Amino acid sequence: MSQKPSATVWRVRILSTTWLSYAGFYFCRKNFAVAKSSLLTSLQIDRSDLAHLVSAYLMAYMLGQFLTAFTSRRFATRTLLLTGMGVTLLANIGMGFTTLMGPAGYWPLLLFNIVNGFAQSTGWPGNIGVLGNWLKRDDRGRVMAVWATCYQLGSIFAKSFAALMLAIASAAWSFWGASIIMLGVWVLFYLFQRDSPEDVGLDPIIEPIESTDSDAVTDDAMHSTAGHHSPSRSSSHSLQRWPERSRPCLIGWDSWVSCSLGGHQTASSVGGARTSSWA
Repeated sequence: MSQKPSATVWRVRILSTTWLSYAGFYFCRKNFAVAKSSLLTSLQIDRSDLAHLVSAYLMAYMLGQFLTAFTSRRFATRTLLLTGMGVTLLANIGMGFTTLMGPAGYWPLLLFNIVNGFAQSTGWPGNIGVLGNWLKRDDRGRVMAVWATCYQLGSIFAKSFAALMLAIASAAWSFWGASIIMLGVWVLFYLFQRDSPEDVGLDPIIEPIESTDSDAVTDDAMHSTAGHHSPSRSSSHSLQRWPERSRPCLIGWDSWVSCSLGGHQTASSVGGARTSSWA
């Protein structure tokens, strides 16, 4: 019987797959900036038309942040990210074909840009949410300092790759090549990513949450107002739950809204010390 991978092995897998995931999103995002100059000729459009393409993408990306917050309450983060990566992959394939259509390709390209914007909006909040399930609070700063290079290096590699494809092939291959890269990332993500330690049979990450005297006073006052007797914290065990299907927010600098992930947090209080786990 083969031995199950350890928690350390799984954390390496999660860090690697989420890093590749967000870097892959950049391959399917930054290529447009490289290919857009050639679109002026191939689509026979002016700079104002080009600006509309960019604006459509950015508007969809912004609205997609809200949609991601809504859908992530109802679907697993893994499902959301795999869908987002798959849609941006397909959108880039379509964008590649529009560059070959001449002036008729403008409106299809605008549509694919909008679709790509919505798909791209799942990348940052989804991957950060997964990392939050696998990292202890004290580890997050150090790990994120390394992990966040995905959008720095990802941007560099994405633009360089798109420029190479444009130079040796055409603008269409700036989009198709990015789709091929994302396809490889999608497969790795599907095989090696899981949303939480519990999904692979590991113990959840449980950490103490400090409580202050003011918290106890506030709780006692709330119970007294409701007409209930509040037992002493030092002599009782109370179980508290966050609202069903909600989680705290984990967002980045470029997110408009938080990602409210599915599930709920269970917090148990014993003698003034709290431990919490995600369920």
